[in-house]
Amino acid sequence: MFRRPALAVLCVALTAASLILAASCDDDDGNDTQPSTATPSASDTPSAPPTPGIDIRELDLEQDEAVQTLLEDTGGAYSQPDVFYADLTGDDFDEAVVPASSEGTLGYLGFVVLTPSGDDARELLAVVPEGAPGLAFDVVEDKLVATRPVPGPDDPECCPSMLERTTYSWNGAALAIESVDVVPNPDAGPKATPPAGE
Repeated sequence: MFRRPALAVLCVALTAASLILAASCDDDDGNDTQPSTATPSASDTPSAPPTPGIDIRELDLEQDEAVQTLLEDTGGAYSQPDVFYADLTGDDFDEAVVPASSEGTLGYLGFVVLTPSGDDARELLAVVPEGAPGLAFDVVEDKLVATRPVPGPDDPECCPSMLERTTYSWNGAALAIESVDVVPNPDAGPKATPPAGE
């Protein structure tokens, strides 16, 4: 029955001792003379904000060296309305997918992907497919999907009946091929067949 009052006295004594000890560590100016030994926790350390660089939409992409190389390699033309933007690297900043346009019914002849880097852009990926033109591309779940017509085994040269879909995804260092699928082209007309008796 004497334990509770003794415990209360002990708590008061410890509190007073800690106040005296804290006061003895201050010099006359009220500054702490003892170096802090506390290690800051992760929550105490402010995190550095991401460095956005320039918004890639502000750049004249037609003058970019990678775009100029693409246009020379394909014989295509630059068309600003055909450029589209998407975050392909998961860093919350958009990349630019710049196609080389055929300026006609052949669609795109190739494309280059540029990412913002400081006050400029750098190339992540350039694609100039061999064979039939007619390249198209889209972004599906933050992945770049390039589609182009390819001939089936019995197709005449004029009329490819299949589509090759190449999916590129960010692997932490580059846009790399994740998969290539060949599927029937829903827009292909009926295959040319020779007349009966030939």
